[in-house]
Amino acid sequence: MAGRGRKSGFSLLELMISLAVLSMVTVALVSTIGVGQRVWEKSETRGEETADALLRVRLRDLLERMPLPPGPNTAAAVFRGTDEGFDFLSEPAEGADFWPGEMVQVSLTVIPDGSAFRVIVIKKGLAQETRSELRRRFEFPQNFGRVAVNYYGRQDIDDTPAWHDHWRSATLLPDLVKVEMIDIGGFVYPPLTVRPARFARQRFMSLSSFEPPG
Repeated sequence: MAGRGRKSGFSLLELMISLAVLSMVTVALVSTIGVGQRVWEKSETRGEETADALLRVRLRDLLERMPLPPGPNTAAAVFRGTDEGFDFLSEPAEGADFWPGEMVQVSLTVIPDGSAFRVIVIKKGLAQETRSELRRRFEFPQNFGRVAVNYYGRQDIDDTPAWHDHWRSATLLPDLVKVEMIDIGGFVYPPLTVRPARFARQRFMSLSSFEPPG
């Protein structure tokens, strides 16, 4: 009698080894994807942090380059502030695209966007080469859950210095401008606190100066 043919197939040991190898490959693949996703998220976060820091530096520089009011009752022409932002004049930095020596108009605006807020900075002036109007728009990369803008100083010469959510003084500039931001996840950013017209103020020295001329 002819022998009974054996059907080809995998043994239990071979099947277990195959499953073990497949499991290790799957774990390695998932780990690689997870690491790549974390690296991408971290690089995106760092990109936003860099853009945020650069815009803060740019805004601080513009506020510190503000001029002093040119005469009595002219402070409002240089700076105006509300709880939703502020407008001011500033001198462009060297090497900027704007005409040197000409003042630029700068505005920071807090814009509601659904349940969050966006913070936009706009700078307008004369182009350096063509003397036509030039407009630059910058936006903080994050959406914020809360943005607070406050001003410290005396709105009138006889007032006691205090914090205000509006600045309407026609005679005096605020001593400090503070912008506080909290993102929609609850993270509290360090407040941006700036002394407006710092460079212009430092040209004059008095016993009440915040800091000596530099």
